[in-house]
Amino acid sequence: MNENMQKVPIVIVVAMQKRDRAIGLGNDLLWHVREDMKRFKELTKGHPIIMGRKTFESILKILGKPLPNRTNIVITRDTSYKHDGALITHSLEEAFEVASSFNPTEIHIG
Repeated sequence: MNENMQKVPIVIVVAMQKRDRAIGLGNDLLWHVREDMKRFKELTKGHPIIMGRKTFESILKILGKPLPNRTNIVITRDTSYKHDGALITHSLEEAFEVASSFNPTEIHIG
């Protein structure tokens, strides 16, 4: 981890079920609350957002494109995976290095 990266806040926004702390099922959200989605958009807009390939593909399924107005950084073990509008990495460390190269004020985890 480079020195600059250690100074950038890493932000994780999670909505979870109270009973068992579940955040999703079958690679989908448990619920779709418009206000929650709007808040997530406001918090992450303009920042790099790191996510796994399955999360990224679930976003593509809903929006038909990567998250707009954000640098989409996808982590996957698949070395041949590519998608327009996303930066593909193969480890969390690499994803943080890519995110920090944009000199962000925050790095988000999605």
